[in-house]
Amino acid sequence: MPHAPRPGSWAGPLEIAHVEGSRRVTGRLLLYLPSGYRPEGRHPLVIALHGWGSALEDWPRRSGIAGLADRLGAVLVCPDMGHTVYEDRYFKGLRPRPGRTPALPGARWIGEVVLPLARRSFGVSKEPGRTAILGYSTGGRGALLVAQRYPEFGFAAGMSGTYDLDALSPGTGEYRIHAALYGPRHRYPERWRRDQSVTPDLVARLKGVRVVLGHGALDRVVPAAQTRAMAKAITGAGLPAPILRIDPRAAHDFSYWRRELERTFGDLGKALDRTAPRRPH
Repeated sequence: MPHAPRPGSWAGPLEIAHVEGSRRVTGRLLLYLPSGYRPEGRHPLVIALHGWGSALEDWPRRSGIAGLADRLGAVLVCPDMGHTVYEDRYFKGLRPRPGRTPALPGARWIGEVVLPLARRSFGVSKEPGRTAILGYSTGGRGALLVAQRYPEFGFAAGMSGTYDLDALSPGTGEYRIHAALYGPRHRYPERWRRDQSVTPDLVARLKGVRVVLGHGALDRVVPAAQTRAMAKAITGAGLPAPILRIDPRAAHDFSYWRRELERTFGDLGKALDRTAPRRPH
């Protein structure tokens, strides 16, 4: 890993490498260290996931997320995920095209490469209550699914995500991107169900995770019913109700995601307040 940037600035894209058996696999990420960063600190960590095929550079250019991280003193790690639906395995003949997508399945790349790297390399806390993951569009799906796969996260926020794969209609864009990694649903239903975030077994793994869900009511790419289904699955499992916001004026774009990120970081700040060490009286 190259030298860290100055506090209050972005670095990257930085290349990161991982050895998997006899293979060396690589990926890229953007890194932001907040103003006031200290290498020996116990900073909150926020892993931010972009949408399917989206430009990694949209984080610094369009999201406003750096200023939000400064408010909380949080380290931002934004991996370049290319085309992934946050699967934890690849199936024969079904892999994304070589390029920006890491060579490991998306969920494993985050949970087994990016997260440990961030904890080794930067002054971030290892406590779940100070370890957050969030994302928009397919990255919103990823934030919840990665938190379901890896218990190291205590805060997960999805914006405009897809969680109920059974509800996807064949021929739609959302169905096609999942079929590209799992195969047709009617032929491989077990593959789809394995990563179906609303199923009881995966929902149960969110115990202890503060979940925030947001969606635009005018979204024509991913219907808001997807987020409502995720919220319903969580409360139906007897877990604490997630923070749920359906914005009546919002669509599937950065105009909405910028607003929702600000709200989400407010929620994260409150969650961090509850995990902060108490001073002795």
